[in-house]
Amino acid sequence: MKINDNSKLQHGKKDVNRGEAVTRDKCIYLLITFQIYTQTFLIKLEQQMNDFKSHMKRVAKQYEEIKILKQNLARHEMLNQLDFAENYSCGSMGKVQSAYFNQTSVTLHPVVAYFRVQTTHLNSRA
Repeated sequence: MKINDNSKLQHGKKDVNRGEAVTRDKCIYLLITFQIYTQTFLIKLEQQMNDFKSHMKRVAKQYEEIKILKQNLARHEMLNQLDFAENYSCGSMGKVQSAYFNQTSVTLHPVVAYFRVQTTHLNSRA
């Protein structure tokens, strides 16, 4: 693997050098350029595509199972669905620009409770 030291990215009117971070749309981008043989690239691409395919199968299966659990939820039973959002940035609309760059990150743990009081209607509370 050979790194090309002359790589540049155009960001607005400014040239960005390799390894220099650029902030745009609340995201930080880092330009990294390297060269590999085509065969090596194809092997790595195939590995990553297989991993992604497995991930998507798991996601589809999880959605299918949660749907079945909700459909078969008995009266006076409860199903809790939990998730978490890591590094969520807190902020307010009326603050100065310097406060924008000094935001505190938190981890959220949203929970939805599904329950059936009567036999026909599924209720939920977050």
